[in-house]
Amino acid sequence: MAASLPFAASLSYDRASVHWAANTLPAALTAFATAASAFFEDAVPNDRPIGNWLVLIRGLATQMGAAPYNTNPGSLVTFNQAVEYLFRICWAANYARADGLISAAQVTGLLTAWNTNIGP
Repeated sequence: MAASLPFAASLSYDRASVHWAANTLPAALTAFATAASAFFEDAVPNDRPIGNWLVLIRGLATQMGAAPYNTNPGSLVTFNQAVEYLFRICWAANYARADGLISAAQVTGLLTAWNTNIGP
């Protein structure tokens, strides 16, 4: 379980690889993006950078296709993209919070969504 966004970012590869091996990565990414989206509104300018990453994550999950995902051609490429997106959204939100652009509640919501759907 990640206690902070930087720690979640550092776990992105390990946690995504567990889902990849189990053929649950697309579902986990979709669930994460859906849960985290509740905390970021497109109408709020400071929410858009994080919301944009959530759109990319959801789109990538759709692109991955159905199980057995890890045997699909190009699955390692999309796996690496998923890891990169998870890593980047954690760091983007961490810096957005440090700059006062998003609230502590939003960070908590994103981290909870990560721990529930990507972590533990």
